[in-house]
Amino acid sequence: MLLTSPWLYILIQAFFRSFVEANTEIINFEAVNSDDIVANVTLPWEALTARSPERDIVLTAASLDTPLRHVCDTWTSSSSKTPDGSHRGPHSRTSDCPHEVWVLLDLDDPPWQRFRKFTLRISWPASYPADFLIETLTPSQAASLQVKAGVSNQDDGSHSSNSVRSKTLRQYARIRAVSTGVRPPPHTHLGSVAVPFTLLLEPLYLGVLPASVVPVLGLLLPVIVVAGFLVMPRAHAFIAQIAEDVRTESERKQE
Repeated sequence: MLLTSPWLYILIQAFFRSFVEANTEIINFEAVNSDDIVANVTLPWEALTARSPERDIVLTAASLDTPLRHVCDTWTSSSSKTPDGSHRGPHSRTSDCPHEVWVLLDLDDPPWQRFRKFTLRISWPASYPADFLIETLTPSQAASLQVKAGVSNQDDGSHSSNSVRSKTLRQYARIRAVSTGVRPPPHTHLGSVAVPFTLLLEPLYLGVLPASVVPVLGLLLPVIVVAGFLVMPRAHAFIAQIAEDVRTESERKQE
């Protein structure tokens, strides 16, 4: 039968393998028009665009038992080293705090402008015990957060009745990480661990379907349709025959 064919089993196994071999953290958010305020950034930020929606990043997780929302509460002086003296990875130095990374989400990119909902996914190896926190912020929210942290004293113009600002769909992602345990041998230390992860930004079709899932559904749909035409009639006939046999047997006993 088609439903028990090895090809269908291999297809399903390949689809779910990535979820088994890696941990994931996902956040869905909506694209909104907001004031185009440039955040006060002194370090280079990664940017995700329609042409380049994926990035491989290395981030040093905060120490075990650190409350995730307390990680990098305030910015510190810029340094190229983590607290334990080790250097950060080449793609991780986008914030003064070694346990967080900021990423620009370029939703103004023309191919993405027709979408209103997006999903941002982090995937990292299961051999790295860590928890991630993802937050998305509009330019106004990011600027306000920096002012509270003492990074910027700039006025965002929100209190000026004469100020006119352009609008943007651009948002920022703030990603923080904390260690949750001990890595398997031979990595048994409890110190800060540099966690490699993959960051992927995708639009949501119909508000629910990630772009990467659409091709898989396109492949599975014909299989499901064919299986329905071939298997369902046989299954229906088999069940009908059983019901007829039971009915016949019941009538014989009554006689």
